[in-house]
Amino acid sequence: MIVSTLSVAATLIPATGSTTYPLNVVQGRCDLDESISPFMGGDITIAHPGLTVLNLIGSGAKVRLNLSSGGKSLTATLNVQARQLVVETGEVGINLVNDEAFVEDWSPATAINYGPQQTSLLSIVNAVLTKSLAKTTTATVVSGTDVPVKTFTEVKNLIPNGSFETALPNGLWTLSGVTATLDTVRQKFGSYSLRLTPNTTSVSSYVTLPVPLTPGQTYTYSGYWYLAGTPQSGTLSVDARKLQFGCTVNGTQYLQRSAQVPNTANLQQRVSMTFRVPWNAENCFVRIICGATNSADNRINIDGLFLVEGDGLDTNGQPMEYFDGDTPNTADYSYVWDDTTQLSSSTRTPVLEREPDALIWQPGTGGMRFLKDLTEAVGLRLFQDIDGAWKLANNEYRVAGQARLAYGFNLLQATDLMSRTATQTDGLPLFADAVVLNYAWTDVLGRERTAQDIAAPAVYTKPYVPDTIERPYPGPGRAAYMLSRLALRQRQFQVTGLTDYAVRPGQEAVITTVDGGVQSGYVDAVTWDFGNDEMEVVTKGVIGLPVGSIGYGPDNETINQTGTIGDW
Repeated sequence: MIVSTLSVAATLIPATGSTTYPLNVVQGRCDLDESISPFMGGDITIAHPGLTVLNLIGSGAKVRLNLSSGGKSLTATLNVQARQLVVETGEVGINLVNDEAFVEDWSPATAINYGPQQTSLLSIVNAVLTKSLAKTTTATVVSGTDVPVKTFTEVKNLIPNGSFETALPNGLWTLSGVTATLDTVRQKFGSYSLRLTPNTTSVSSYVTLPVPLTPGQTYTYSGYWYLAGTPQSGTLSVDARKLQFGCTVNGTQYLQRSAQVPNTANLQQRVSMTFRVPWNAENCFVRIICGATNSADNRINIDGLFLVEGDGLDTNGQPMEYFDGDTPNTADYSYVWDDTTQLSSSTRTPVLEREPDALIWQPGTGGMRFLKDLTEAVGLRLFQDIDGAWKLANNEYRVAGQARLAYGFNLLQATDLMSRTATQTDGLPLFADAVVLNYAWTDVLGRERTAQDIAAPAVYTKPYVPDTIERPYPGPGRAAYMLSRLALRQRQFQVTGLTDYAVRPGQEAVITTVDGGVQSGYVDAVTWDFGNDEMEVVTKGVIGLPVGSIGYGPDNETINQTGTIGDW
């Protein structure tokens, strides 16, 4: 049996000033639990410190703990989350948490869109931590890798034949004062661009395409422009080299125009316009305006005409690039014509569903809650370790060292638990062999949306189906992450032993029970009880170890020292 002398020291660090104050700890506990947030917390009861110090134990104050027992020590600085004075005894209870609690408490006053940072989960994590804690804060990926959290959305290009790979007009465009031909010199996409050459002395030279647009909705219309070897000259329309949207409102024509393309020879430039269709609009159309006469070489070329609902920006905040049904499929999207090839609208469909709204941090949502949806969807968890470092880790995360508990040495009590009905500290069941997550939310267009994330083997007996998650769908993966954690926790040891301040979640745990059996797994949580100089360890991934197996011996023993290894 280990004989140890427990030493507990606590120091109050007030929110302001440089003076610190020793606290007389009567009893308390400190815990590390990788299944919940905050990862580290605790409670201490102290003797009344006097009114001056008592008044300093409040929001913004911290407590530094210095603990030692059996030659092992632990030092941690935690935040005061609450305190209560028991008037009859004069004792003061203080609840302590790490910074995870502060990140969860904070939420933005206005929505923050992290779509532009979707190429790196770590960059989003760092931005949220920095915003929540009001100081530059960075996390480190300690197990696994930083990954993109790309979001995707289905989009329809309403322009048929937008890269002009078939001859005009094909019954689609109406020509006014121009001749339309295909050009193989100034194309941006495919093999051709559209050349418009004025054929009259009128500046009303343009082409018109009727389009089915929804009144009240916003659209973006764009295209790539080229001028020939000389600038346009002669009499020009004020709308020359512009895109145009038009409709009929109460019998009167309503028009909106893009910016004007510079009158520069051989210039390639994309021009774009975003407009809202009036609520009472009829007969909507878009135009390409040449705006010159046939007095000189006033031709223009255009390619990649694009008309989409919304602001024209992709989920990463960049302008959406042209596509049509002939665009090659990618790992992210597939592309199809909605009807006749080259003569119909086309649709870009995501291969993987992850809503753009999932990267919008909404008011009323705590920072840890917002990040949890994203990190778990890619198989990671975020926590602040005992030393204050922020870490991202997957389920393979391991901590150096070994927690060894054995009867006759340092183990006081052990419970070997397997249950189909018990619930764990994080609210998850002790047993489930499938996970079904249901999402429901309202998207930015006001549409009611639902999605499912399911992780299940071919044969299962008890799925875990929590309440509907009322947040945007973060994409598939979170259910698989949760199932992998549940699989490790279907058999759990809950053991009480003498204090060892070197134990950490993620360490290997080797437990020798009163019957001489040896079980191996990993530490899931540890709680140190100051008053009794004891600790409680909860394990995961427990298996029995036969005599002579690797892991049966001490953590510093070699394979040759372990003994004969059989065929088991």
